[in-house]
Amino acid sequence: MAVRRFKSVEVVLVLLVTAAVFFHQQSLGPLQRMLFDDRYGAVPEVMWSGWSSFREGGLTRDVLRAAMPLVTANYLHADFEHIGSNMLFFWIFANVLSQSAGRAAFLLVYLLAG
Repeated sequence: MAVRRFKSVEVVLVLLVTAAVFFHQQSLGPLQRMLFDDRYGAVPEVMWSGWSSFREGGLTRDVLRAAMPLVTANYLHADFEHIGSNMLFFWIFANVLSQSAGRAAFLLVYLLAG
């Protein structure tokens, strides 16, 4: 039985970026952490406001700014248990998705679905 070579560089890259963001979060003081989480997390009020703006005026810079946390929230984690369990799950299933669907499809699914 041949051993398959690991080829999912994109999975490792997402894992490393997520870990870097987590350690940055942990280095912040309580107030800075709250501001960081509010800015980059998917806050429902901000999401709803962005959706309403989109429906009223189409795709604008403010709408894009309001929608950005749909991507950035993927990288936020509350504590070591949270990031540990998420990254274990991610490692198992992201490798399968990346190898079966391809790198571009994997990154697109990850960025859009988190």
